[in-house]
Amino acid sequence: MYGIVFTMLFSGGMIPLYATLRMLKLIDSLWGLILLGSCNTFYLLVMKSYFTSIPTSVEESAKIDGAGYFQILVRIIAPMSMPIIATMILFYAVDKWNELYGALIFIHSDSKKLLQVMLYDMIYTSKDVTTISFTYSSKANITPQTQRMAAVIVTTLPILVVYPFLQKYFVKGVMIGSIKE
Repeated sequence: MYGIVFTMLFSGGMIPLYATLRMLKLIDSLWGLILLGSCNTFYLLVMKSYFTSIPTSVEESAKIDGAGYFQILVRIIAPMSMPIIATMILFYAVDKWNELYGALIFIHSDSKKLLQVMLYDMIYTSKDVTTISFTYSSKANITPQTQRMAAVIVTTLPILVVYPFLQKYFVKGVMIGSIKE
């Protein structure tokens, strides 16, 4: 456990990470971004604390009933772990969707540029979106600020759409306990 926490507090830095991704030929590849944060130490600690909070009496009672290790995992532990699995899916989805720093450093070609990088370019480098012509209204006055704010709303929509599907697992995790004392 100390080794895992040590890697969270003291990382190798950006230069060894860049050299490793270059050696693996993952620079300018979306796989490089995906693998970059696939095992987050903080998320690992959150999951470990959840799994240690599951009472051992649940596993012992399943063993008494004749269940094997795989059966205990699939039929008991996995359904009880749906709240933490949903939480981790949401954390990873938000983390990967908002990936900007890694994308700025590791993605060089314009064809693979992420939406967040395009939004960054539009907001901070004053690149305007292509002019939109409105034929139905001659009073449409679209300023660059309006375009930027519309782009911000569009980039937040996918996470807002994903959250309601995962919310039921959050509610179940709070409301349902496995052992009644």
